[in-house]
Amino acid sequence: MAATVSASRERLKEAATSPGDVAARRKSVVAILHEAHQAARSEAEWILNNTKDGFACVNFLSQSMDFIVSSLHELATTIFHPSNNPSTGERITVAAVGGYGRGTLAPGSDIDLLFILPYKATPWSESVVETILYALWDLKLKVVKSRPFGQNC
Repeated sequence: MAATVSASRERLKEAATSPGDVAARRKSVVAILHEAHQAARSEAEWILNNTKDGFACVNFLSQSMDFIVSSLHELATTIFHPSNNPSTGERITVAAVGGYGRGTLAPGSDIDLLFILPYKATPWSESVVETILYALWDLKLKVVKSRPFGQNC
């Protein structure tokens, strides 16, 4: 899987930096991630049907989703919305929670994500979050965005 991930990351970077408008580049990125997601689902189905190991199946799906989310985070923060001189407010962490966060992402489950900001949302962080969420929605995934504690946003 490591060689596949490395090759896919290179393809994603090439698609994200290719000539053309941002919408076309994002569409290319989503197409590559869709291909990776479909391949991972097929592999997870094979694992389940041939090994009868449900934990191995859900663990594999979690690792595959880690690849998708971490790739989107990297592309959103370094290519689509780079911050050449970031302030302390221009940092963001994405954490998986729920079953996905426990490494047990069942087929068809929600993708539960928590976006962690150092202080409050900035235009940059909002753009990054939107880029990640829109790509996940374009992949037809059901994403649940957790709210920060103490905020009613």
